[in-house]
Amino acid sequence: NVAINRITTLEVLYEYPLGFVLEYPETSSTGSIGHLFRMDPDDWQDPVLNIAYSRGGRMGQSLSGTSVQCRVLVNGAGEQVPCSERHTTCALTICPNSDEDHLRTPHTKASREDVREQLRKDREDRLQYVSPTRDIFLKTSAYLAAIQKLGCTRPLLEVTNLSATEEEARETREIYLHQVQRGYRTKEGLCEGRVVFDYGDNGKPYIRYLASPSHEPYRAKICEHYNPRTNKDHLNDHGIADGSYHLEYIEAVISGDEEEARQIEEAIFSLGYGPLADCSTVTNCSQQKTFCSFSHRDKAQNLIQPLMKRLECSSKFRVFEPKEAHRKQCPFVLIVTSGAHSHPVPLPSKTPPNIRTAFMEILGKLAEDLPDITPRRLIRHPIMQSFLASKFPLLVCPTLADWHVSLSNRSHIKAYIKQAIEDHCPFGTGWAGTRFRVHIKS
Repeated sequence: NVAINRITTLEVLYEYPLGFVLEYPETSSTGSIGHLFRMDPDDWQDPVLNIAYSRGGRMGQSLSGTSVQCRVLVNGAGEQVPCSERHTTCALTICPNSDEDHLRTPHTKASREDVREQLRKDREDRLQYVSPTRDIFLKTSAYLAAIQKLGCTRPLLEVTNLSATEEEARETREIYLHQVQRGYRTKEGLCEGRVVFDYGDNGKPYIRYLASPSHEPYRAKICEHYNPRTNKDHLNDHGIADGSYHLEYIEAVISGDEEEARQIEEAIFSLGYGPLADCSTVTNCSQQKTFCSFSHRDKAQNLIQPLMKRLECSSKFRVFEPKEAHRKQCPFVLIVTSGAHSHPVPLPSKTPPNIRTAFMEILGKLAEDLPDITPRRLIRHPIMQSFLASKFPLLVCPTLADWHVSLSNRSHIKAYIKQAIEDHCPFGTGWAGTRFRVHIKS
């Protein structure tokens, strides 16, 4: 038992050496657990940034200009140093169509082995439903969601006369798109025509937008404003006839045949997936995911990508950190965790700061190859291959995922490459950038 103040007594206090990366700090359902990190006063990196748990709930900190005392954080003479304190709770976001009771699996400790076991179980669950039919339906569902989200991206050349019902639906869709795009306004001056499913002269189906009303809005022969020679601005997608889409489902959804769409979805649900099945989408609050990636039916039976729901957690993090003027006398940070986590073990999606720094240093060594580098080229680059081989000598073909699992996300790598190019190529990668690099060399 270690008392850190008059209120809190730690059940256990773990001490970690300089540079230690802790992603899953242990907590307790009956009390508090302490994690004491030795820090480098000249390179002070917040150990909280290494934690895989998302801290997106209620938060707060000590008032500016004030300090707190912690009996664990003392100087060489054993005197307590002035500290700042901040606290937050843990939280995740889940799809509202998920099995929340199943996701609320409490735990107080976790490790990489637990993550691997969880991934193994998830993979086994997915393999139960793997089939070409599933791949085709998921691709079809994503296609329909993209049409709903993007609409016709062609310039607005004519006015679409909407009925009162259609106008109300359009306003609802604009609100939905405003949320999907996280506050960014949809570009003005785009076509507002109706989407239609039609068949060409060769009998093959295609998707297009109808820019004006018609007596047969879903079986119109051709848009009155569309001309293959003079006006090709409106969307015409003939690619759906390549055999990789569920055409009956596309036609039922676009034409508003709810009965046919429902029958298809119920048949798909019996196979374990589709809009009617439970969803397993779980993300950290730090991820910029506003809506679920999969389409589901809402209470009004509309096919939408629902807004992610926050899954609150009772676990709390409290961080005690010496004031900057006292960090050389007390180079430590104390993280206090309490309360069990009431959700699955999160994946380590964030790259720890020390690994990110090393990764950016490698990008800086690419020199002339940096402007044209891509995530795929970087993985095969001799400098990266040499680094991984020296870091993991026992592995035959080490990858970035062996360094840290977050680096298996190519979107992360692409973001780091973009940052490195901005740092090392301030004038871009074109002619001006080339002249700048030649000037620096000379």
